[in-house]
Amino acid sequence: MLHDLGKVGIGNKVLSKKGKLTAAEFKSIKKHPQIGAEIIKQIRFLKEVIPLILYHHERFDGQGYLEGLKDKDIPLGARIIALADVYEALISDRPYRKAYSKEEALDIIKKEGRGTQFDPEIVDIFVEMESKGLGGILDGD
Repeated sequence: MLHDLGKVGIGNKVLSKKGKLTAAEFKSIKKHPQIGAEIIKQIRFLKEVIPLILYHHERFDGQGYLEGLKDKDIPLGARIIALADVYEALISDRPYRKAYSKEEALDIIKKEGRGTQFDPEIVDIFVEMESKGLGGILDGD
């Protein structure tokens, strides 16, 4: 839940936009990890969560943001959150599209994100768990 806490600092107009974001709107969205980290930095027991919030939009291939980290330079927890975040987004209705089925979402992640956006090892484990019905964490199980 904390990974997108910084979205409280982004206008609802941008967050609920149905069409493609402008460059300025996307620039504001890209600030949410930093905003979230700033919000929780004074809460001592959440100190270890800060890197996960900051880096959950880094990509395995180095093309993400905030710092362009890649591969194992991205904290493990941030790599896991990145995958779970996209999966949850794919299986949920959005203002700009209907939800994909779980099978379609897993297929998209495997074909379009494995090794580029996401750590391939994490994708393989996640897909296996979801395929066997063992994921459940995003289903409220």
